[in-house]
Amino acid sequence: LLGRYALLLEREKTFHLRVERELQVQDLDALDHLANLLDDGQMEGALRKAQVAVEYGKYFREIGDFPNAIATFQKALALIDQVKARNPGTMPDQLAPVEFEAYFHWGRTLDYQGYYVDAIIPQEKALRLAQAAGMRLEEAQVLYRIAFSHGNYEEQRHCLSAALRIYRDLGDRLGENDCLIPLGDAHYWQGDYDGAI
Repeated sequence: LLGRYALLLEREKTFHLRVERELQVQDLDALDHLANLLDDGQMEGALRKAQVAVEYGKYFREIGDFPNAIATFQKALALIDQVKARNPGTMPDQLAPVEFEAYFHWGRTLDYQGYYVDAIIPQEKALRLAQAAGMRLEEAQVLYRIAFSHGNYEEQRHCLSAALRIYRDLGDRLGENDCLIPLGDAHYWQGDYDGAI
């Protein structure tokens, strides 16, 4: 059953990227069923349920069901909080990526709706998680998202510059490219024409 769960999780993520929503929701339903079957009342069971909740949340966001998306990300975070309560003082390595995803995608869902200021809170939580866990790519991704939430060019330049440094350190040319154009724009709109070049 564990192998089937892992396979379905990866396939569901592929359907998400390929925008095959009917196939994606079928896999989500199967994942939910398997997560319930595999729930042993321990950390791993709650973690699988939280993973499924995050994936459901991303699905709901993409079909425009924003209230369900946010509620599902919050459900994932509640499951993670239960794990933390049962294991005080520990932050298992498996929890950080799932908790990051829940906060990150909650923030993105708020962004999608135009609630940029509200999006800052979950995005900053995602940023702190990524930094604490040493998740450099995820740190760059959330810095990029935060850059557009603050609404001021100085903060945008700061976040984009930090994301750009990380992408360069990782050798991620696509991420680097994504940062350069808005970073140049931020310089330009602040009258720093040389910096924009």
